[in-house]
Amino acid sequence: AQYKATDRFNYAQLKLSERGNFEAVFFCPGSCIHAAARLRKFIAVDGTHTRSKYRMQLLIACGIDANNNGVPLA
Repeated sequence: AQYKATDRFNYAQLKLSERGNFEAVFFCPGSCIHAAARLRKFIAVDGTHTRSKYRMQLLIACGIDANNNGVPLA
């Protein structure tokens, strides 16, 4: 709730199992949503596995702006 209150364009989605256990979360800051419309038509997705007793993956999506800089999207 506070993430959305900070910027009304921020987007977050939480996924819980039927038992109420955490399964996944997705964050996309509002500034990244606005930047996505001005990026090159290329998006890269990369991921890694976490080293913990929980079997999780961390994923990131990035684009490239006009200055050849990487811009995180989600």
